[in-house]
Amino acid sequence: MRAGGVRAYIADVSQIAPDIITGDRIKDGTLEAIDLKDQAVESAKIKDGAVLTIKLADGSVTTIKIADKAITTAKLDDRAVYRIKQWLADAPPLRHVIYKNQTYNLAAGQNNIRCGVFGGTFLHLGLDLTPAKSIMMDPATGVYTLFNYSDVNAPPRCCVTAPPYIFYGVLSSPAKIIRLLPSTGAYTVYTLAAGENEAYCATYDGTWVWFGLNTDPAKLIRMNPADGTYTTFTLSAGNSYARAATFDGRYVWFGLYLSPGRCVRVTPETGGYTVYTLLAGQDQVISAAYDGADVWFGTNTNPGICIRMVPGTGAHTDFTLAAGEATCFSVAWADGYIWWGLNLSPAKLVKMLPSTGAYTTFTLPVAEEYPNALVFDGISLYVGCRVSPGKVVRMPRDRYYALP
Repeated sequence: MRAGGVRAYIADVSQIAPDIITGDRIKDGTLEAIDLKDQAVESAKIKDGAVLTIKLADGSVTTIKIADKAITTAKLDDRAVYRIKQWLADAPPLRHVIYKNQTYNLAAGQNNIRCGVFGGTFLHLGLDLTPAKSIMMDPATGVYTLFNYSDVNAPPRCCVTAPPYIFYGVLSSPAKIIRLLPSTGAYTVYTLAAGENEAYCATYDGTWVWFGLNTDPAKLIRMNPADGTYTTFTLSAGNSYARAATFDGRYVWFGLYLSPGRCVRVTPETGGYTVYTLLAGQDQVISAAYDGADVWFGTNTNPGICIRMVPGTGAHTDFTLAAGEATCFSVAWADGYIWWGLNLSPAKLVKMLPSTGAYTTFTLPVAEEYPNALVFDGISLYVGCRVSPGKVVRMPRDRYYALP
């Protein structure tokens, strides 16, 4: 094991000025109502033993008993978190804050975010640099640590968490796998056998870490996270270029970069697999995710095609985006929606309702381009941009997660 070159940074934080909805003072017995931008209404009768009532846009109501001088925290149906500090006599200003996008800018030379994962506390992002580099970022502040892998002469292309480790798959020939212990910065490099090239995608099934190789035919690597030992499963001729991976709780799935695209369902214990071929025009599968019920695949087409597949049967429903909304390069499941990162400049994000395919498109500001990584930390969605230097954009719940 080696200790990586580690250095802590404070990201340049821009666009964080909050929208203050109200600055009114609350005194005992007064009634304060706040009209939020997602149209939810919060009202509080501020006195000891009073009831705080919060009404959301979908009509649901949350009530909270207020204790003397208590700090009350409520997690609501739209997942927003509201805090009220009550002082009975002469209260300080009550300010309900909805934050704009926050952009964390990496330091000069720390370029091109290509993959990302949430490790339980920090965001972990791989940079498209040689020698290989990754960062570990505090999602709340943007403060981050840089890890240097000086003996890995190719960039990381994929990453996955298998606690307590973060694994990076490297675009080398043969492929290298980096196992990082974030708490110490120590890492181990595993080099695959000759011909096992370019680890392009990764997922974790709770027992093994899986990597899809960008080979013809595709090779699938099932690795023991404890010691790096692995088994290789080679697909049949014509089933080539594994570039997307996810796990649905039973099967491991890979998307193949072919025309038309193919989706491969693998039984983890045996490596046995079934191939589902998509329809004409549904080409080059480039991203994959699981929403708790169905598996989703995104295509490298213009416009992009979002494919919802039933794990048990391979039956699928396809949602085609509008003209110009191209290349579903990254995907994440976040708070009831499938989010797609479109590989465009400036970046576009698609927030899709999985039951119907209805969606909203958000265009990020100029210079926030090529969203190659989407990471959800249970609170916010983070967009890793493949720009120089790299940028991480935080999409706050208050603004983007209100129920439709």
